[in-house]
Amino acid sequence: MTSLKMIILFVEISKKYIPDIDDTSLEYDLRHLDIDKSGPICSDSQLLDIFIEATQNKLKEGELYQTIEKICLEYCSAVEANS
Repeated sequence: MTSLKMIILFVEISKKYIPDIDDTSLEYDLRHLDIDKSGPICSDSQLLDIFIEATQNKLKEGELYQTIEKICLEYCSAVEANS
């Protein structure tokens, strides 16, 4: 799976968990990172900042962090299933 396909998959899963997320902003910011079968390669705080920007800071940080964890877990499962 190419990194672009991985980013698109990650954004699609994110949209499932946060329906009103700005998926264009999320995809744009993720394109500046490397991504592999485990998810975006960056620090937790950097990923949290990307999601805060894409959600226009509508969710509390703790709730958002838990949601990002769920997104990452589902992403890993989806990538593994596509392998």
